[in-house]
Amino acid sequence: MWNGIPFGTKNIVGSNVHKIIESNLMIRFPGSAAEVRIPGGGRFGTDGRADFVYLNEIYEIKPVTQANNPDAKKQLEKYVEHMGRGYKKGTSKLLEIGTIKLEDQVIFSIPGCGEIRADINLYTYPGNPDQEGIIYYSLSNKKDNLDYKKLKAIGAVTGLVTAAVVVISVASGGGATYTATEIGKEIIKESAAAIIF
Repeated sequence: MWNGIPFGTKNIVGSNVHKIIESNLMIRFPGSAAEVRIPGGGRFGTDGRADFVYLNEIYEIKPVTQANNPDAKKQLEKYVEHMGRGYKKGTSKLLEIGTIKLEDQVIFSIPGCGEIRADINLYTYPGNPDQEGIIYYSLSNKKDNLDYKKLKAIGAVTGLVTAAVVVISVASGGGATYTATEIGKEIIKESAAAIIF
C-alpha cells in the first residue's frame, strides 16, 4: 500500500478502515448497528461480531482482494444461522452502498511522522446471489501528509538494532542479550518517536 510503513501495521489499517466504514453506514442508514454480537456465530463456537446490521439484514465488510475467498461467505452464513429470528444476508442496501466513496480518510497517525490517509471505495454486487451481504472496499493512496524519510529511517534503525542484539547474544553465549536489548530499546525509542511496532 504505502512504501515505508513499519512492519506490523496491516491489522491496524484493516481495523481502522472497518471502523470508518461502519461509522459512515450507521449515519447514512438510521436504525442500523455495527459490530453486533452473535452468540456462537464465531470460529470454533465462540461469539461472532457482524460488521454491519440493518434491520434484519446482516452485512460483512471485506477488502476487495478477498472477493473470491469463500471464507467470507461462510462467515456471513454462520452469522445468519446463529442470529436466527428472521435475519438474512443483506440485499436492500447493496446498490446504495456500492456508490459510496469516502475521501481523504485518516487511516491512522504515527507520532512525529504525520497521518496516513486514503480514499476508501466501496463495492457491492446487487443481484448476484453469491455476493449477497458482502461489502468490499479498496484504498487509494493519499501520500501528502506522510514523511517517508522518517518512516524508512525508523525501519532501518529497528533492523540494525535487531541484528546487533542477535550478534552480541551469539558472541557472548547469550549473556549480553539483556544489555543489548536495553540499548536497542533506547535507540528505537529515540529514533521512532514512540511508534508501537
